[in-house]
Amino acid sequence: MNALKSSAMALAWLVATSAPALLHAAAVKVPALTQWAETNGVHLRYELSGRGTDTVVLMHEMSTSLESWDYIAPELARTHRVLRYDLRGFGLSERAQGALTMNDEMEDLRGLLDTLGIHEKVTLVGGAVGGAIALNFAAVHPDLVKGVVAISPAAYMKPGGMATNMPAGSASAAPVSAAPGAQSVDAAYPVALQKAHPDRYAHFLAIQAAADQQGTTVTTPAVYAVAFSEVLPRIQTPTLIVATSQWMRPPSSFKELADATPKGQFKVIDTGHFAAIESPELVLPVVKEFLAQNRALH
Repeated sequence: MNALKSSAMALAWLVATSAPALLHAAAVKVPALTQWAETNGVHLRYELSGRGTDTVVLMHEMSTSLESWDYIAPELARTHRVLRYDLRGFGLSERAQGALTMNDEMEDLRGLLDTLGIHEKVTLVGGAVGGAIALNFAAVHPDLVKGVVAISPAAYMKPGGMATNMPAGSASAAPVSAAPGAQSVDAAYPVALQKAHPDRYAHFLAIQAAADQQGTTVTTPAVYAVAFSEVLPRIQTPTLIVATSQWMRPPSSFKELADATPKGQFKVIDTGHFAAIESPELVLPVVKEFLAQNRALH
């Protein structure tokens, strides 16, 4: 009896001391569908969710990660298969080694689609740098793309980025530092939006804090080296260019992109540069409307 009592007491002690650890482990939520794929010589983190035969690929901005789409992806996954991934050098994808080109970015995406067995045409939705890569990909791989939504894309008619393409003497012509800092953050993420939704702003800052500066260093010249005056006329799929009115780049320069695209459309939404985080309630209807219209065409 004493031995039985001692065993019971030992079991009770083990449960009592282990419970906090067990509860903590249960509280940690790891996305079940987040995985890594080796493609084009690099390892990319991706998340595949949703259902259906239509696939939407979400491509994030500079110095962020697939978490940029946390407020958008779950809703899209109700009706579509949704693929989002960390671009090379960002998030938990492999760090960028040496110089990077736009072709590298496009081959990363092409290889990922092939590795995952996604062979039907996809819709690309990209913000900033993700939007620029999406536009290039659609021009080079028309057999793989059924439509593009580029939100505040880092795409310019001439190479050189914002400083080269904005009118001389304008505030928008000043180069924007990618380094963390209140001034650069406020320009891309307006203070009014920071205060309106502090939870979203905290989400953004956490993603930024984890970013690898080397990824930004090598990605920026790769994107700014492209002359989109040569890329856009080659895109034969429906393409929506979305300008963000609370960003230092004027909407007219985004409309220029849409006008140069054979099937280009143009829309302005009242938010900042990181629109998917700052104003998902504005981004989601625009994307869903485009998907519905494009599905009707096919």
